[in-house]
Amino acid sequence: QILHSYWDTSIVTMNDAEINPSRLNKFNASRSVFNSIFYSLYLINIKKVNLFVLGHSVYGSRTMMAVARLYSIPILNYANWNYHFQKQYIDSAWWDIDLEKLSLIKSKDANEYFEDRIIGKGKYEDANNAVTKKSSSNTLPKNVIFLHIFKDSAFNVIDKKRIFKDYFDWISNTLLIVSESSELWSLRLHPSASRWGEDQICTINNIIKDIELKNNISLKNVVIENSNQRSNIEILNNANKIVTFNGTIHLEALCFGVKPIVISECMMTRYFPNSVFKPTNLNEYKKFLLENINTIIKEENDIIKYKKLIYYRENFISLNNILKSIYTYRGDSEDLNKMAFRDLKEKCETHKEILSKKFKNLFTDKISKTDSIL
Repeated sequence: QILHSYWDTSIVTMNDAEINPSRLNKFNASRSVFNSIFYSLYLINIKKVNLFVLGHSVYGSRTMMAVARLYSIPILNYANWNYHFQKQYIDSAWWDIDLEKLSLIKSKDANEYFEDRIIGKGKYEDANNAVTKKSSSNTLPKNVIFLHIFKDSAFNVIDKKRIFKDYFDWISNTLLIVSESSELWSLRLHPSASRWGEDQICTINNIIKDIELKNNISLKNVVIENSNQRSNIEILNNANKIVTFNGTIHLEALCFGVKPIVISECMMTRYFPNSVFKPTNLNEYKKFLLENINTIIKEENDIIKYKKLIYYRENFISLNNILKSIYTYRGDSEDLNKMAFRDLKEKCETHKEILSKKFKNLFTDKISKTDSIL
């Protein structure tokens, strides 16, 4: 956990032109980790704190989680408008679900929500950002690698069995493999990268240059696709292979009948592991990318189940279904952040009664997380 905290912090402080953290990045990350260790020890041993409530589970908070777990201190994390208790030895995530509650969702409701979602009227901001009216699906590849925000952390859940250490390592190895492919491949930029504060085209171009120079190859079969060139629905309606580290697109692909390739633990690897291709080693990953694998899902019962899971994630788990407040990103302006804060403060006051009930249930009934089921 502490090594992940150190590495994530090293990466998030890089500039967009860098593809490896500098010595200064690493030094400052080490300093941040030690600060988090000593601060956690101070809170536990001097202030006698008996519960950690942390804004997320990465960067410095991951170090604090490690120390709290060492002392068996309960941890409550926040992510995606959801509070969830951590387990002692296995990471919990905001997207953890109770499969029995799927029976509460009607197929009609799941289908209708999914139809709204693919035209940008869903409740997941990144998915809404990926919707565009422009179309060039006939000229872009059917094999699509969905990029994550490189400097963002992938490790709200740490998967010790993953085959790549981070997004940079994943993309570098993936490009090296697909350079051997006779097919065309697309690197799809993340639709929220600029709002997060990352010039992703700068980063990916530097990665490509590095790969080509070190391996004396030319990635002529790889194109960089801007997120406004075609929507996710256009991609998934015509997709051959969909590749993601552990993004939400893995679940969206399943709803379109496409079995995705994933690298690290995600919702479907935890609950329905046979629904995705997850490589256990580099050779298996190479096989998934280069060989003819069956990615087509024909069972309608399976597809409606996946749509119910999206409905569950975006309607049951998030408290913002009650608050309906403004979603902000790391790179958003100070004015937008202030406006979002004022809006959220007003909404919390308006919905004080139901929120109080949610948090009372969280602490008195020992449930694992908040939800917006009324």
